[in-house]
Amino acid sequence: MLNEGMKVSVCDINENVGKNFPEDILEDQKNKVVFCKCDVSSESEFRAAFDKTIKTFGRIDLLINNAGILNEHEWKRVIDVNFVGVINGIHLAFEYMGIDKGGCGGTVINTGSNAAFEPIPLAPVYSGCKHGVIGLTRNYG
Repeated sequence: MLNEGMKVSVCDINENVGKNFPEDILEDQKNKVVFCKCDVSSESEFRAAFDKTIKTFGRIDLLINNAGILNEHEWKRVIDVNFVGVINGIHLAFEYMGIDKGGCGGTVINTGSNAAFEPIPLAPVYSGCKHGVIGLTRNYG
């Protein structure tokens, strides 16, 4: 995306990602990237990431909902990150990018998994969330 001229906000719950990823970016592109610590299951943290991105770059044109975890022992957390996080992202994108709300429009990409199409017997909650993301995406259009 950087090579195509886009500015990128990388959001992750793990602050080490933010400390380490700039090393891999070319020097002339570092001003095109910002890191936001963000737990996507928290609407307020996700909102803060949107705010920081807009403060840094002026607008948001693309959201890629790509956060995901796989830990069936913490199934509620799997639902919060893998499904609720996508809902949070979509709603915030509508709010911040919506032309009717003063935004410039934009695109939301929700990533899924083959788990939405093929059963994973040891990961039913994860698979169910991925089914949900597909249904949610289809319903939002």
